[in-house]
Amino acid sequence: LRPDALDEDNALERQFTVLPHLNLILVQNITDLRGFDNPRTWLELAMHNQAEKGAGAKAKFNNVQEAYAAASQEAIRKMESGAADPTAIPFSVSLEGKIPEQINPDLLRDAHLVIALDVDQLLPEAMDAFRGYVMRGGTILLAPGASVKAERFNAAFGPLSPAPMAPPATGSIDPRRYEQCLVEAGDAAFLRELEDPRHGNLGAARFYRWFKVDPESLADESRVLLALSDGDPLLLERTLGRGRVLLWTAGLGGD
Repeated sequence: LRPDALDEDNALERQFTVLPHLNLILVQNITDLRGFDNPRTWLELAMHNQAEKGAGAKAKFNNVQEAYAAASQEAIRKMESGAADPTAIPFSVSLEGKIPEQINPDLLRDAHLVIALDVDQLLPEAMDAFRGYVMRGGTILLAPGASVKAERFNAAFGPLSPAPMAPPATGSIDPRRYEQCLVEAGDAAFLRELEDPRHGNLGAARFYRWFKVDPESLADESRVLLALSDGDPLLLERTLGRGRVLLWTAGLGGD
């Protein structure tokens, strides 16, 4: 370092690429659950937006894909007419549902994120596709819910999961017993941001039922990102190759 130019020599530059579209593959067993009994409903609600129509009136759509398509088309129209900046095209998410038997390398090639929702059994071909996808840089979120058996989950996802799971902490939801969320990874700036009450306040969420995980059983290259106030891991991360696998122990549904 030159003593006369410390600021210049110590400058750190970072470049980020923000994708305008996120392609999600949701892997879920065939189910007849409807409404909020189906965890997919929560996911679709979380990703939902509505396009503006007319003078402040909001259009209604049959599904999330229609809403995003309408919003994107409206933004493109404004951009082409000069009424909007090219960077104003809204961020959009596509959610494509598949059953475990449909998983193959070609399907996963263009996915930015794969969510395995309430799945605890996989064919060897599907596991090979998942592993290859992660090793090349993909991200998988394992979200086992109330219908999942810990033993079957460990047998199916052992090569990928950040840690083996034990049965749920409670047999059913007890409204008098709950835990709250704590950030464990101090270097996770995004999670730290969400601790702020202005940005969601992760600590305000209450958790009534979750799969137990022994913090001493973590696989190599794994760590706990979020924990519950009793010490149980809530969100775990494992690095494999160029990608990562996340395990969310509380499921994504109301149970």
